[in-house]
Amino acid sequence: GTLVPYFTGISYFPILFLLVVSVFIIAAGILLWLSNQENKFIYLFGYGFILLLLSTVSYAIPSDGVKFETVLVEGGIKIVSYRVSQPIVTIPTRINNSPVVEIGDQAFAYTNITKVRIGDHVKKIGVAAFANTPNLEEVWI
Repeated sequence: GTLVPYFTGISYFPILFLLVVSVFIIAAGILLWLSNQENKFIYLFGYGFILLLLSTVSYAIPSDGVKFETVLVEGGIKIVSYRVSQPIVTIPTRINNSPVVEIGDQAFAYTNITKVRIGDHVKKIGVAAFANTPNLEEVWI
């Protein structure tokens, strides 16, 4: 999948910041090395590359803040969409330390999910939350 939609979550601002900083460090290392031809500037390029690699890897680690697009509602969080393609979904009790209390309208519509596990912490499920999910076989509530 594409990385761009995940950058809209505020919890991923630090990783986006690290990506931008690493690109600047890499560029600075290359420019300094080209202008002076000193090997010590290759280390700067290397540090930038390592930072870029680590921030990309940490971004790829799945977490509930990435899997779901959410909005704050009274009493907690409402899941408004599903961002990944994992077929088995467990609705978490908390996302970013706030309780998950709702599943929004069409939150899982048009996805390839096959199984969903919803705990008793979810108080409301929106209209057509699981519409047009032909692979959905099981829903545990």
